[in-house]
Amino acid sequence: MENNNIPRFRDLDTGDDFETFFNRNGYQYSYTIVEFIVTEFGYDKLKEFIQSPTMYLEVFGLTENQLQEKWITYLGEKYL
Repeated sequence: MENNNIPRFRDLDTGDDFETFFNRNGYQYSYTIVEFIVTEFGYDKLKEFIQSPTMYLEVFGLTENQLQEKWITYLGEKYL
């Protein structure tokens, strides 16, 4: 997003609106989300999440907001 604001997961869920996704740097952020999930939880959890993308608590034991905050921390440690 603009001004170095990290988008919320919901900001990246643009459905079929690929132009908005692209304008929000969706590809770059999505890469880091996948990288984070694999690093922190492993490939099996990534696969489980792909199959049930709204089941944050069941898959990760975290709410969506908690997972978002862990990802933001990961970004700061790895990329900033």
